[in-house]
Amino acid sequence: MDCEGIQERVIRLLRLRTTPVAVKLLKNKDEIPAEVERPKIRLTVCQMVALSRIHERVIAGGMEEIICSYAQSVLGFADWPEDMISGERRAGARVEDIEASSNLIGNIPKIGTGSFEAIVTAPLAKTPLEPDLILLFANPAQMTRLIHAATWKTGERLSFTTAAEGGTCAEGIADTYLRNDVNIAFPCYGTRRFGMAADSELIFGIPTEKIDEIMDGLEKSHAVGSTYPIRVELECTPKPPSLYAIMRERPPK
Repeated sequence: MDCEGIQERVIRLLRLRTTPVAVKLLKNKDEIPAEVERPKIRLTVCQMVALSRIHERVIAGGMEEIICSYAQSVLGFADWPEDMISGERRAGARVEDIEASSNLIGNIPKIGTGSFEAIVTAPLAKTPLEPDLILLFANPAQMTRLIHAATWKTGERLSFTTAAEGGTCAEGIADTYLRNDVNIAFPCYGTRRFGMAADSELIFGIPTEKIDEIMDGLEKSHAVGSTYPIRVELECTPKPPSLYAIMRERPPK
């Protein structure tokens, strides 16, 4: 996989604000390459992704480095804490009551407990390992181009679910991994507070095995005129309204 070439093409075609992020999930933390940075303080996964996409750092973490119980759970490092399963933690804060909180947690995409022990995030061009998926942070217009790319070959509509909860770790990473399909995620409060997601940004997840199809659709739709920035119509001059139309009066007979 030509990670450097793909990064160059994506940035050229979409003019992204930040770098595409390669994400690799590891079954054993001993698989983390020795040269990869391990944070000196505990971070959230959305902070790791931010460090990779904004500051272009290659960074890795497991249970010892990741502070967020959401990420620890949805990425398969651990089970949900008991107060999350019962609904006590989020009741009255994120949702109305314990029942709603339990339902919220029960429906968040989650990789099976014990499946993985660590995660590596990196700028796509600098990834030391073949990634499982790629995350792009894009504005709605850029997202339109990505949707066009994903639907170029078959024309089939995309489907996804969201609660804007666990926006990076659950909806961006876990759901893309589990579905093995492109996914659109909405940054959660954590991704906005700690992961530096802008008001204008959404997250597009691409499984590695689908990246060639997406790039093919992106290039071909670009070639026939669906470019970004989206072209504004400047090639014809609309006829200006008459004075009578402006004044809302009838012309004299």
